[in-house]
Amino acid sequence: MHKVSKTGGMQKSSLILPVHARIFLVMFLISFECATCMHALSIEEIVVKNKSDLEKIVVEEISKIESGLTVIGRQIPTNDSTTIDILCQDYNGQLVVLKLSLNEDNMMLFEGLHILNEINCVRRMLKFFNKNHKINDKEPGRLILLAPSFSNDLLAIANGISSVRIALYEWEYLRFGDNKALRVTPISLSQASNNR
Repeated sequence: MHKVSKTGGMQKSSLILPVHARIFLVMFLISFECATCMHALSIEEIVVKNKSDLEKIVVEEISKIESGLTVIGRQIPTNDSTTIDILCQDYNGQLVVLKLSLNEDNMMLFEGLHILNEINCVRRMLKFFNKNHKINDKEPGRLILLAPSFSNDLLAIANGISSVRIALYEWEYLRFGDNKALRVTPISLSQASNNR
């Protein structure tokens, strides 16, 4: 159905649609726009190619790992063959060793425990040389492992260690439109060993 109107000597023609057709047309246009927006802003995983890049990402987004963490340093050598990926302190001043991996790696738990043992032996010295940080030298350090996934063996072993506080986080680095972000998911040791 067409409607013709005269405005100021000019004819204007418009198409008049029944209400249900107008509703359908509006819904179609909205869904088309949403589909176009979602396609343009899809979430995709970004491949992190080297550990140094992962360390930089984690340092920049440390609060996503745990609220209250403060980075003390990264790539800190403890001896000729061992280096701390990232050393932090938490809100209580407790030292926290972050051990990172680009893939599933069972050895990262043992390497992290080795580093944690060395840190616990020198935590008073760390407090002395890092006066700008409020390091609590009375509490032993703790360990955070950060990897894209963990094997059942690592989960079972970590769950069996009761004398050390260990936290596991799986990570993904994602792009959403023009934004990039680290996404971390905490892994509950008790649930993980029961579910896997």
